[in-house]
Amino acid sequence: MSLKASSKSDLDIVLTAMAAETGLRAALGEVLSAVPLAGLSNRVFRVETRQGAFVLRLPHEESDGLVDRTVEFANLRQAAVLGLAPEPIYSNHTSGVLLTGAVEVNAWEAGVPDPAELGGVLRCLHLSGNEFKGYRDPRAWVEVLVTPLDLNQATKRRISSLVTCLNDPALADVWTGRSYVPSHWDITLSNCLTGPDGLVLIDWEFSAMGPRAWDLAYASLEIGYDDDQQIALLAAYGAGEEQDRLVREVQIMKVWCDVISTLWALGQALKGNPATDFEAFAKIRLERAETHLKALA
Repeated sequence: MSLKASSKSDLDIVLTAMAAETGLRAALGEVLSAVPLAGLSNRVFRVETRQGAFVLRLPHEESDGLVDRTVEFANLRQAAVLGLAPEPIYSNHTSGVLLTGAVEVNAWEAGVPDPAELGGVLRCLHLSGNEFKGYRDPRAWVEVLVTPLDLNQATKRRISSLVTCLNDPALADVWTGRSYVPSHWDITLSNCLTGPDGLVLIDWEFSAMGPRAWDLAYASLEIGYDDDQQIALLAAYGAGEEQDRLVREVQIMKVWCDVISTLWALGQALKGNPATDFEAFAKIRLERAETHLKALA
């Protein structure tokens, strides 16, 4: 991959972070270039040094309170052992700074990940038997995200209506008898990279134990898989005699995913995160949640 020329400001940001953290300076050594990468919750850089290539994550203040960095690092290490994530090299659980090895791909915009390959990766993760730190129930997460928001009455009614419907016994079977599995929780297009050894997942800051359907539903939505691609994703994941049930779980979970994404985005807008138009981001996902709920009905 050819690197763009580093701007002075990008390099200065990296050097400033290094100046504040002795461990980061020791891990990186002399920096030759720093190229910004995509990120909504963090500032991310590909850093070239005399010791090799790295990816440096510097969190935005808007992520404060939503991410437990100790949990993130512990889960990332487990995922790396499975071969599903880059190896963590340095982490400061207080500042949120994280350094990993770089994944060598042809381009950072490498296109849509193969759904069958992603299904296999998620099967490996979910059935690994690993016990991730942290448990996340989407129902409880809604409460965490909605509490600091001052929603207008129309949005409040729409969110409340969605959650009420999702908690109806007819749809609540997504939880019944389901054990939680180690989950990534944020599988987006930019968090899937295909390296020399296959697909790896980056950005494990929201990782925790969770329902198996979350990763599958969230990936389908945020990567933008069409119906055929979703079929390939779920077929590769495999659920044996439970395949029909898995399909239903994923369809229900899509509504939860978009409700939570809506609330998260409104929270980022409230905190002034400049990474994107979070109001528009939330609008799209709230409308999509309502569309998926109607399809279930």
